[in-house]
Amino acid sequence: MSWIKRTGRDRILDFERVVNAYDPTIPDIGTITVTGLTRERRLLLRPVSAWRYHLQFYHNPVELQVVQKLMSYQQTDTWGF
Repeated sequence: MSWIKRTGRDRILDFERVVNAYDPTIPDIGTITVTGLTRERRLLLRPVSAWRYHLQFYHNPVELQVVQKLMSYQQTDTWGF
């Protein structure tokens, strides 16, 4: 996304972080690796991200960054082959 200005790119990444925490995709759930989302991890992420999702407040989700870092969560679109 080199053609998008930094602020626009940050807004997109913040939005993605909130939406993926609130409602993870099937590849996030189905992975069997250490970074996959178990039922317990999903149950933790959803309430942490719910207020942002419902209020549509996506700017700078620091608490989600901290929780995802502690869980060693990695989005499937950032995996390499």
